[in-house]
Amino acid sequence: LNFSLIFGEGDESLSKQLHCSIQQAVTKREQYFQRFPTFRNIIQHYKQQKQRNGYITTIFGRRINVKNTFDHAVFNYADQGSASDLMKLCLIKLDKHFKDIELINTIHDASYKENFPKAYIPELFTTMEDFSLSVPIRVNVSYTEGDWVSVKRIDRTGNFITG
Repeated sequence: LNFSLIFGEGDESLSKQLHCSIQQAVTKREQYFQRFPTFRNIIQHYKQQKQRNGYITTIFGRRINVKNTFDHAVFNYADQGSASDLMKLCLIKLDKHFKDIELINTIHDASYKENFPKAYIPELFTTMEDFSLSVPIRVNVSYTEGDWVSVKRIDRTGNFITG
C-alpha cells in the first residue's frame, strides 16, 4: 500500500495489487491516510501545485512540467525528481571534493569509482550526507573486486561490515 501510494497507483491498480475490490482498496487507502495525515497533505500539496502552475517543484526547486500527468501521479514525479536531483548534487560535490578520483559509472542511486583510497572513506560519507534537509541523508558505501557477488559493505572508518 505504501509504495502504491508513493508511485501514484489509481484505484483499479491498487485493488489488483491488494487482491481486493476497488471499494476495499479505496477504504484501505483512506485508513492509511487517516493514520498518516502528513503524507496525504504532501500529496495534496503537489496536486494543488500542479493545478495552480502546471508544474511541480522538487525539494531542490527544480520545476517538472506535469500538465498532462494524472493528479494521482504527481507526488511520484516530485519524489523521483528530488531523488534524481540529490544524486546529481552528490556527484557534483564528490567531483569537487575528490578531484583526483574519476567517476566510472552510475546506476540508479549508486556511483562507482575505481581505486578509491581507504583514507578518503570518512570524507566520502560526510560529503555525501552534507545536505540541509528536514530528514537526514544516510549513505551506504560498498567495495568489490569487480563483481556483484563479492560486494562488501564498509563502515564510516573504512572497515568491512560483517554479518
